Amino acid sequence: MPAPLRVYLDSQDFSRLSAMHAEAAEYLPVKKALLDLRHRGVAEFVFSDIHIFECLPVEQTHGQEGQARIDVLVELCGRNNLPAFGNVIEYELKKLAAAKGYYRHPVRLSKDWFPEVEIDLSAFDRDTTMKVDAAKYQGTSRAQRRVALKNARKKRRSMTMEEANHAGLQDILARFPVRKADVPRMLGIFRGTVSQRELIHVIREGLSDVASFCRWIIEHWAEGESFVRILRDVAVNFHASMVWLYDEMRGLHQQAKGIHTGEEMSVLVGAMFEETRERFLSSGPGSLAEQLLSIDVPVRGLRMSPEETPSLYSAFDYLSRVLFQSAPEKNARNPRKKKPSDFLDGMHAIFLPMVDVFRADAQSQALLSQQGEKQRDKLAPSLKDLPAFIERKAASRAGKQQMD
Repeated sequence: MPAPLRVYLDSQDFSRLSAMHAEAAEYLPVKKALLDLRHRGVAEFVFSDIHIFECLPVEQTHGQEGQARIDVLVELCGRNNLPAFGNVIEYELKKLAAAKGYYRHPVRLSKDWFPEVEIDLSAFDRDTTMKVDAAKYQGTSRAQRRVALKNARKKRRSMTMEEANHAGLQDILARFPVRKADVPRMLGIFRGTVSQRELIHVIREGLSDVASFCRWIIEHWAEGESFVRILRDVAVNFHASMVWLYDEMRGLHQQAKGIHTGEEMSVLVGAMFEETRERFLSSGPGSLAEQLLSIDVPVRGLRMSPEETPSLYSAFDYLSRVLFQSAPEKNARNPRKKKPSDFLDGMHAIFLPMVDVFRADAQSQALLSQQGEKQRDKLAPSLKDLPAFIERKAASRAGKQQMD
């Protein structure tokens, strides 16, 4: 039996398929058809970290809508995820640098959807915690802090061991998205029957369980905000590259307006932008490798290409074309002020080379289709037509395999 087609949905698709969408009844047959494709092994729906922070609500007051989107994502995808956006960029840059002899360490692609983060356990060391609490007491003299710490220790001694274990557990549950099924393991850690390494493992498992993670985020909004921020910050340096392109584009406009107007200006700006784009393909990877990974690379030592850095190239190509569209406009589009949708769509584009079927809105599809026939053939039409598109693609692939 052939492997299922790997399908990547648009974030808006999860919204339309959710129970709380205004047109939920209209999209219910589509949802059932997609689930049938999954159950039959025809399609495997996958999600990314970009999906998660787009599906999560911006404010806790919209928690129900966000949870409804996440419920659909989990129902369709289960735990089938793609690597985190930042992990993909890091992997391709390291692999390219290693191939050119600039990086001499093993290169591995982490498959986790949540970015790799340091888990600081110092807050759960009881002596450290007491010292921090004592420092919060009014008064700053050494004697006052010593008295406060003495009182904190006295309070701890008055607690039974089970009460102390329970208090420590509650601290963990309030700060990390630990799954309910893992609570007994957590108690074992506080009772001294399990190591701190196991504690880190349990926390990472909670981060990887998307259903549990998102439910915890919505229920513990203040504590969960830091994790959402981690998701949103993964592409800060990549965004800086787009701002650099914008600054270049703005300069091209100023030059062109001094020479031509109207259609002539558009042609000139377009030609100049292609030159700038080509320059970035040659210098961008080296700059990113140095900024993100501290890899020492000569100027133009690494080149971005569909063959060697397919995901990075896909995202950059999409975003550069968004800016290129501004050539006929009076002013270059500013990624600092532009609606975030263009940038988020560019982040989704990084996953296009990794899947068999890719959903995007009409504007994004028009730009992504310019990446060549191989990628263009993956682009699915509207959500309502998606089940039939998957069926046709699966049948076509099966036919080719029989011929081979």
